[in-house]
Amino acid sequence: MSGQKVSKFGQANPDRLIRFLRGVHPTKTAENVAGSTGLPVSTVRKWLDGSSAPGFIASWSLIGAYGLPIIAAAFETKPKWIDDDFRARCMRDLDAREALRREEHRSLIDR
Repeated sequence: MSGQKVSKFGQANPDRLIRFLRGVHPTKTAENVAGSTGLPVSTVRKWLDGSSAPGFIASWSLIGAYGLPIIAAAFETKPKWIDDDFRARCMRDLDAREALRREEHRSLIDR
C-alpha cells in the first residue's frame, strides 16, 4: 500500500455508502439526502454518480442525519463498538417496555 494505514475494518467503501443512501431514499435520492443533511444537491449527485466521495465535513453531516447505520453500512466489517451500541440500545428499549408492561399489570391488579 502507499504508506497509508488501513484499519482492520478496511476503508469506508463509497459504493456501500451509495447503496445505503439509495436504500433509505429509493426515489429522489440526491434531493432527499440533501434535505436530510443540509448539503447541496449537486454535491450529493456527484457522490451518487461516483465522480466524488464525501469529505470530512460531509461525512459528519451524513452521520448526523443517519446515525450509526450509515457508519455500519460504509464498512465491509463493522467496528465492534457499533454492535455493542446497538445491543445496548435494544436492551434499554426492552427494559423500558418491560417496565411499562409491569406498570400496566400492576394497574390491572389494583382495580
